[in-house]
Amino acid sequence: MIIRPDNKFTLLLPGFLTFTAIIFSQIGYSLMAIAVVGLSLGFIMQRSRFCIASAFSDFLLFRDGNLLKALVAFIFVSTLGFTFIQITGGEGYLVTVGWRTVLGALLFGFGMTIAGGCAAGTLMRIGEGYLLFIPTLLGLIFGSVMGAYHYGLWGSIKHSSVVVFFPEVFGWPIAILVQLLVLVGIMVLILHFEKAAKNEMLRKEGGENHSI
Repeated sequence: MIIRPDNKFTLLLPGFLTFTAIIFSQIGYSLMAIAVVGLSLGFIMQRSRFCIASAFSDFLLFRDGNLLKALVAFIFVSTLGFTFIQITGGEGYLVTVGWRTVLGALLFGFGMTIAGGCAAGTLMRIGEGYLLFIPTLLGLIFGSVMGAYHYGLWGSIKHSSVVVFFPEVFGWPIAILVQLLVLVGIMVLILHFEKAAKNEMLRKEGGENHSI
């Protein structure tokens, strides 16, 4: 069964967003800029149907790599952007990677699969009027509150590990080049599996037509 968006709820969104933008403009231009960027990203995500959960599930189940290619392109562009910011004097926030990263990734993956969408996808679908995602949003809020409450525990584990920053170890050119090459390799693999799936579908359709 397909759940249609609640049109009444959707019609309220432009007024709510306009009111929010006005409030931010009264508080400060910096918040207004954040609001404009946020609304722009929301519009792009809604029009592109971007969702991390769908990016992986569509590729693994149907070999549809459109969203996954968009995710790889997003990481590629972000890498270039943040590299430019840091080499021009900006400071990055570095964290360690360990068993807690794997545990968090598994929990996030299970959660977004059961919920039917990631955080961005959930907000996007609620904005469209899919009210069934409201419990998912409440779960995200509850999980964030609990994570903040127990942050001291996870923070102590984090600071007990050693931070390895590849640009400091290998230098910026090599570190960035390797990361970009890895992303290009992932893109090539996605295209390969898409082409293989398309050829397999054409082969099956050809076999069915021949049998008829």
